[in-house]
This record gives sequence, structure tokens and C-alpha cells, in this order.
Amino acid sequence: MRRVLIIISISMISLPVLGADLDIKIPKSQCEDVDIRDKMSPAMRKHFSVPRDQGSVGWCYGFVAADLVSAEVGQPVSSIHTSALYNQALYKEALENKENQKSFFRSLFNIFERTRMSSDDPSFSTIVEGGFSDLAIQDLVKAGGVCLEKDIPFGGGFISFGETLKASLEMIDYFLEMGLSKTACYRAEVLSSAMLPDVDFENIVFFLQNENINIALNEIVKEHCADNQVKVPDLDVAFMINSKEVRRKHSGESYASAFERAAQKTRKFFSVIDKKLRSGKPVGVSYDLDQIMNHKGAHASLISGRRWSDGQCHFKIRNSWGKTCSDYDKSKISSCDEEEGSYWVSANKLYEMTKTLTYISE
Repeated sequence: MRRVLIIISISMISLPVLGADLDIKIPKSQCEDVDIRDKMSPAMRKHFSVPRDQGSVGWCYGFVAADLVSAEVGQPVSSIHTSALYNQALYKEALENKENQKSFFRSLFNIFERTRMSSDDPSFSTIVEGGFSDLAIQDLVKAGGVCLEKDIPFGGGFISFGETLKASLEMIDYFLEMGLSKTACYRAEVLSSAMLPDVDFENIVFFLQNENINIALNEIVKEHCADNQVKVPDLDVAFMINSKEVRRKHSGESYASAFERAAQKTRKFFSVIDKKLRSGKPVGVSYDLDQIMNHKGAHASLISGRRWSDGQCHFKIRNSWGKTCSDYDKSKISSCDEEEGSYWVSANKLYEMTKTLTYISE
């Protein structure tokens, strides 16, 4: 298993030294309509047609990672278990950080750590939100298997299964910390009977008493789906990073060379997306929220289709905000499909907004 790192530049031609704004012109002949669902089984097509809704839980990266892996194994895998495995790995790395906190060279040279946090950081007193899709996929590969979405779905109900599970475990953990064991056991019994019938309530309490909540989450989820896991093959995760540092003309470089360098990086960007979509596979994309709405923050979604519309090439973004179009700034996206929980952006907009692309390499 390898992690392929490719540095690219977004908005490469919008440089002061080049004096021009980026204007990507993908011809219609290179923008045939593509929908990844066309090459999927009926069950997978249904999965990629139903809106995903992360609710109040910041696991957008888990939804992206789960869907990327789902497309590879041919079955919808659980975004909850995907995020739980990531959180477990995150906390275990934080434990190593604490054990090696005096190791100057380890801290200096291990640039691929997912966190610099120590295990005694207050953030680990609750279930951690936020993460990286490529690392989450690597965690699935290392685990060897993952629960299916049908066995532990995130959605369902006015308040989702995922939101309820997270809040319930945090509440039980809090009661245990406060020494209110009877109340904790009662809440665990309610959680077991209502949501996790395959997990004895005593085991829920045991995991939370003996492990950090981020490890306990994975143990509880794993016990719930038991042997009903799908095997995850050895996948190679590739990602492209937007490097703003290479937007300028290099020292001694001619303007013609700078333009050609920009053009090559732009072609590479859309070539990757084209290849994956044509093969029926999605591509993960991360970006800042202010690219699509009037709020700050980081977010991740999936590129799942392409079409020619209004004389331009547009790309479909599968989001994880449920059935809604009201959250978007209509001046920043070209159109929205409420029934599928997705929106469309032009090639120019996609290139401008993207911070990273994540995909499974061949």
C-alpha cells in the first residue's frame, strides 16, 4: 500500500506575472456526459442516488472515503465504521506522540503524522470530528474489513443514527467519568436495545471504561456488525494537492514556459478526473466552504459525473448535506439537484475551488 503524492497548482494562470485570469475551455468533444452510476449494480446505483446527510457530525471525509471504497468493493460500506477506524488510528498516533514527546528528531522528520496532538489533549474526551479521506482509506486497508452501510447506517430518522450514536456514547462516557455508573448503565442499555441489539450494554460500558472513547467507538461498531464485514483489498490511494507556491513564474523562466507549465498541470488535473469518471469511479475533492456558501470551514465531497451545459463543461459534486439546495450560494454554483443531494460547478469553478483530489489509483 502506498500513498502517492502529486503536487499541482490550482488557478495556475491567474498570476500577476502572467497578467491573465484562468479560463479553462474544455471542448464539447471532450466533455461527453458521464455518470459513474451507469457502470454500477442496481444496489450501488441506488446508493449513489440517495442523498447522504452527515448532519451535525463533521465526518464529511468519512463519507468520501467510504464512497471511494464502496465503488471499489461493489458494496456500500459504512461511513460510521470508516470514521471510527480513522478515530482509533488518530488516538493511537496521539498515544505515540505522548510517549515520544521528548524525541526531537521524530517530531521534526515525521511529516506524515496525521496529528501533533498528544493523547491527553482535551479534544480526545469526545469523539473526534474532521479528518483526511486518503488516510481513512489506508486505515480501512490496514483493518482488512469494514462494516456495510446497511448494517450500521449513518442516516435514518429526524436525528440520524450516526448523530444519535455519537451523542449517546459521549453521554455514557461522561456519566462514567462523573462516577454515575448506574445512570451510565441505564443509558447503555437503552442504546443497546434501541440501536445496537448485537452489542450487550455491559460491553458498551466495558469499552468506554477501559478505552478512550475514540477507540471504544470502533470496538462497539465492530462488535455490532461482527462477521458481516466486507473485505477491503490493498488499495493504492493517490491525491493531488493545490500548491499556491508554484503559481509564480520561476526565476529565469520565460513567460512561454510558465504558461506551458500551467497548461500541463491543468491538463493533468482534468485528465485524472476524466479517467476515473469514465471507469465508473468517483473522485474525492476537498475545498473551503466559502467556495459554495457564505461560511468558513473545510469540507470534502465527491465528483461523480460530468455534462455539457450552457456551452460549458460542468461537473457533478455529490455532497453529504441531505436533500437541500437552500444552503448554497446560487452565485457560486451552476445548479443544484435536491433529490440527489448534489450540485454542479463549471470546469473553471471546480479548478478554482479545489484544494485536493483523492482517488484510488489503478
